[in-house]
Amino acid sequence: MRNTRSKFAVAAMAVGALFVAGCSGSSESDSAAAPSDSETSSASSSAATVDMPEEFSGEWLIPFTANFPPMSFGTGEEPGGLQPLLVLGLVEQLGKQATLEPTAFANQLVGLDQGKYVLVPGVTPNAERAKRYDFTTFAKDSYTFAAAEGVDLGDSMEDICGRQVAVQAGDVSISELERFSGECESAGKEPIVINSYPDIPSALLAVRSNREDAVASTTSNLTYLVEQDSAGAIELSGPTFKESPLTFATLKGNGLAEVLKDGIDAMIAEGTYAEILEEAGLSASAITESVVNPPL
Repeated sequence: MRNTRSKFAVAAMAVGALFVAGCSGSSESDSAAAPSDSETSSASSSAATVDMPEEFSGEWLIPFTANFPPMSFGTGEEPGGLQPLLVLGLVEQLGKQATLEPTAFANQLVGLDQGKYVLVPGVTPNAERAKRYDFTTFAKDSYTFAAAEGVDLGDSMEDICGRQVAVQAGDVSISELERFSGECESAGKEPIVINSYPDIPSALLAVRSNREDAVASTTSNLTYLVEQDSAGAIELSGPTFKESPLTFATLKGNGLAEVLKDGIDAMIAEGTYAEILEEAGLSASAITESVVNPPL
């Protein structure tokens, strides 16, 4: 098996964020770095079983979110987190070249619709998105809340009724909170006031300054940010309100979702997938098999 930990640590620091996957030809240096017989056998046993659609034969441009640790963070020159690291491993597994581009999450699916991006990582499926996209699972997570220290958000979603909640623009939590807000009103309670921000750090700043009661995001993201908050100004509080797979989104019906599943399953079988999750500190988010279009 390849030394994934050191390889991806170096790759993530590469200037220009151009990641070359596979071998582009043979040379003296290529021969010197050729894999052992056992490595060749392992690679052969996990070779792709789904053909790559011809339209994806060129270099790929893939967005990532710059302010969403530990899942995704950094710059185009120094990306970090599970999603960029997994993208690096996946494009290598598939023998592709890819450039990573930091982009606000709210603009990523728009870029996919416009043909700018071939896929978007870190998308939580829902019924509305399923009309336009296929989803290939690569990890799992859940959603919860964080609030200012000492603020008790309760244990159920009923306790969130009447609260002002900050979210990242374009996040799937918005539709979930809107649904719960409707339930609040049906029960004769105040609705949830949902306010969007460009990213989670901006949303947390609003919580710290008492402009919002809470921020809603993935459990992995908020847990990380709370642990990094040396001042202890924020803490996890409130219920977990959505457990969901994390996926790569691709345009519906273009055939790429099955190719990505094939590549992820090969990485799982080889052990490189587990190494990448350990590198990102997210082993608890691991899956045992990738699924295309999981149940909503």
